[in-house]
Amino acid sequence: MALVELSGFLGANLKLNKRLLPPSVGVLSVNQKPSEEGDFRPWRSPLAIATPPIGAARKTLYRMGRDTPDPAAYWLSWTTLVHVIRAFDAEDPTERTYFTGSGSPKWTDTTMAFSGTPYPNATRELAVPQPTVPPTVMLDVDGESGDARQLYYVYTWVNDLGWESAPSPPFLAPAAKPGATLNLAVGEAPPAGNYGITIVRWYRTQVVAGTTDAEYLFLRQYALGSVGMKDDARKLGEVLASETWLPLPANASWLTYCWNQFASALVDKSVRLCVPNYVYAWPIEHEYILPAKPIAQAAFAQRLLVFTEAGAELFTGSDPGAMDQKPMTLALIASQRSLVVGESWCIWAAKDGLWYYGVDGLRCLTGNSMSTAQWAALQPTTIAGYLCKLGERTLYVGFYNDGALKGFVVDPANPDGIYFLSQGYAAGFWDPLLSALFVLDGSTVKQWDAGADFMTATFKSRVVRQVSHVEGEWVELVADGGPCLVKVITDQTTPFNRAVGTGEHRLPDGTGGREWQLEVQTATSVQGVVVE
Repeated sequence: MALVELSGFLGANLKLNKRLLPPSVGVLSVNQKPSEEGDFRPWRSPLAIATPPIGAARKTLYRMGRDTPDPAAYWLSWTTLVHVIRAFDAEDPTERTYFTGSGSPKWTDTTMAFSGTPYPNATRELAVPQPTVPPTVMLDVDGESGDARQLYYVYTWVNDLGWESAPSPPFLAPAAKPGATLNLAVGEAPPAGNYGITIVRWYRTQVVAGTTDAEYLFLRQYALGSVGMKDDARKLGEVLASETWLPLPANASWLTYCWNQFASALVDKSVRLCVPNYVYAWPIEHEYILPAKPIAQAAFAQRLLVFTEAGAELFTGSDPGAMDQKPMTLALIASQRSLVVGESWCIWAAKDGLWYYGVDGLRCLTGNSMSTAQWAALQPTTIAGYLCKLGERTLYVGFYNDGALKGFVVDPANPDGIYFLSQGYAAGFWDPLLSALFVLDGSTVKQWDAGADFMTATFKSRVVRQVSHVEGEWVELVADGGPCLVKVITDQTTPFNRAVGTGEHRLPDGTGGREWQLEVQTATSVQGVVVE
């Protein structure tokens, strides 16, 4: 009969008494890779795949070249917490990419980003500013007949991408008869900045048939800097679409792709949503006021969860201008960088544990494996979290700093054990195209679990208490290779501490005790250890 046995290997539980743990959960798990086969195996060492032009102290890592399955190209990085989304048009060959968190909202593409180092080397503002000065409209030649009328005129700026600003303040033109021609002049020079403005577009009012309401209809457009701009009494075109299309404010953060081709961002004490398919257009009617300052947000399963300093707000709906909003009682987020979003859930670090909220409910993932004090020792305000997939399993990988960079892994589907890592990293990036997690080690990008060598993993079992003092004769290791360091611990002494290969090994004479414990340290796969 086995005195103590190691099998199952489902991580560590620091909370329960070491004598009360189930057989498959230990008191220590370091560098252990969660295994679907039920064995104990280490992670492979991260594989260095690129030393891109990355500076020091980077907090955000992002791989551009999303259509190219090349882990060595191309790595963008920032010293701040930056949130990146790709353009709604996935077929764009320049891979236009938008981001917040590095000054005002910006965008870049493969032409600008790689024009120099570090990447992104060049960017442009994610905006076309609204003109602030009304135009001037003067009568040129009056019409020949009909009643004189007064019309309002506005103009907009349009950039080289076709993005259009909100209109200028209106100007009431002199009274003129139908068919009159009028001279048009913009009220100001285009704003300074890298906006790419190339066109001035004109609109004038026209009364809607059967009503007294007037709307702005397209008149004509000119290349920027044109002289002799006129209203030549031509037929008017489409209604002005951008009347309320404001730029995203300069202090906006946490740009996030939602669903139905729209995005969200945090602005002051509100969340703002863009016009679907127009990431530069953020109407004030798409703004939702929050009860407290927002900290972070997560979009999944057609839900937008906004974390605030006082809790959270949940937004649902298909129309950015008519979203349902309701408060949520959730643990306060302790680290913005800890937030990880899956297909149907999000996970974040709070002061009392690692929390999960998804379509299947709310729970604390570390509540069964760690006490609040033990979790606090991980310094949750320092945690940076990343998604990692192993086959069909989706894991949470967190890096923290308790004086040194370390890490941990939690399986949201099986959170009873936690898997610690002896080494942590300053930044990471989960690449869904390559289905790989990348970490930043100094200035070197490494692919997680991809090296030729293995980490050294350690697992320590629960304590098995016998009814009386008993002696053991053999320790058996079942492993794919070796040697592995095996420790047999009895009554807090270690009579057996040897590197052994697979098979049976005799214990020293007199090895006995009431409380038995096993520890194995390996760079190979171990299926079990047993003492008889």
